[in-house]
Amino acid sequence: MNTENLTQQKLNDLKRSYQMVGQQLEDLKHQLLELDHVKESLNQLKIDNKGEILVPFGGGVFVKAKVENKSNVILNSGSGIAVEKDVDSVLELVEKQLTQLKEIEVQMNEEVLNISNQIDMMGLEQ
Repeated sequence: MNTENLTQQKLNDLKRSYQMVGQQLEDLKHQLLELDHVKESLNQLKIDNKGEILVPFGGGVFVKAKVENKSNVILNSGSGIAVEKDVDSVLELVEKQLTQLKEIEVQMNEEVLNISNQIDMMGLEQ
């Protein structure tokens, strides 16, 4: 393989990496939005005196429901196991997850920028 083919292959590899990390970053942003929504919902549950919520059925359809126990929620802990936890504990867990994901987001943004700079440099060399 000559150097031109190697350079083109490296450029193609960088472009694929850029797209892959970009997609992972989009997925991460969706996770952050979902956790923000969970945090907001839990905080609303704590301050809502009526204990009424809207339960999504899908397709934009909701039903009003009354929450009998506002101090505890059921948390999926993985492997099909659900545990009952108090709202404050779950809020703390959500905050930790948000912090971790935001740190990962910063790292991924740096990686995207690094790959982009490498692609730009290779383009200038050609």
